[in-house]
Amino acid sequence: MAKLTIILGAGFSANAGFPLAQAVNERFNRNQTQKLLRMSSSEWLWKDDKDETTIHNGTIQADANIYSYVFNEVVNQYKLENGDFTDYEDFFQYVLTNSPKKEWYKNINEQAFNKYLGDHPHMNTSEGLEYLEYYRNSHHSIIIEIINYLVADLLFLKIPEDVILKFYKSFVDYIQQFDEVSIFTLNHDLLLEGILDYFGIKYSRGFSEKESPIFYEDNPLPAFNDDFSDSKIKIFKLHGSLDYYRFEETENSQLTGRYNYFSTRGYRAKHYARRVDFKTGKTIQEINSDIIPKFITGKNKPEIIKNDIMYSSLFNHFKNDISQAEHLLISGYSFRDEHINSELEKQKAMNVTNQRRTQNYPFSAKKINDIDSFDDLH
Repeated sequence: MAKLTIILGAGFSANAGFPLAQAVNERFNRNQTQKLLRMSSSEWLWKDDKDETTIHNGTIQADANIYSYVFNEVVNQYKLENGDFTDYEDFFQYVLTNSPKKEWYKNINEQAFNKYLGDHPHMNTSEGLEYLEYYRNSHHSIIIEIINYLVADLLFLKIPEDVILKFYKSFVDYIQQFDEVSIFTLNHDLLLEGILDYFGIKYSRGFSEKESPIFYEDNPLPAFNDDFSDSKIKIFKLHGSLDYYRFEETENSQLTGRYNYFSTRGYRAKHYARRVDFKTGKTIQEINSDIIPKFITGKNKPEIIKNDIMYSSLFNHFKNDISQAEHLLISGYSFRDEHINSELEKQKAMNVTNQRRTQNYPFSAKKINDIDSFDDLH
């Protein structure tokens, strides 16, 4: 049985218009004041490229303008301590590390609100300051929430049919020659799923509606069950996805530490998902407190993966698969993730095809074929 293992990085999505690291850095490395939108649904968006209706709706709440100053101050503080904004993942790790520190976040807030009041002097009254007190005492997690939503906003793109046919048909034709295909993608976007859906190709991501404890209205939502057996093409999203959400279990209004991952692209489904006993259909929990899309970024991925049920399982699949791989196809991976590289370095008996964006395959292998495009696969 012919089996193919695939690793996809950001360069795989670049031809479809998804931003590479430099473009993401540039979006963050600028004055952020009045650049954000806060929707009534609680999502955060960039103001860039939005229509007038979305901009209007996203600026009705004061949150968008006020927190844009706080976020801007976080970016400024990062650049002050690091010299410049050259690595988004380093920035995210910086925020994860520092935002829980009370004095750090207090200092950020003070600087941000001083600048906000300088630009909005009409708020520098007893009534205005009283109104702003709520925001001055906001929890530091709001910054992480903002960043996650903004990255998701960058990656929600609709892919035209001509782009799929031009850049990805050769890729699809190639993988269909194999009896089994395991795709390990580091990307959060939904391009891969969109390509396979376009060509009517079935795939599994380890989620299923069968025995799912997560429902929207009367229908089960696909929940992670780690079962990939129902398709020859298996997609392992090692760092999460824009349509993955985590349902945090509670008892007596207290978090238990237990959770389920579920998948949806429906706006109402992610907001109104509930937990049920799938045997009886009885609702156990009405509300999920976390509706932020789940994906991993930053410099501490191995630690997050180790301590998470879903991510640790997905990475174990990667280690087991790569240890037995004969044919490995890589596309758009820049070889910057050490937890991926350490597994690749161990395997010297593979036939490797590397559709490069920036560099050739850097490790030893039985055979290495560095190519420029998927058209060269044939």
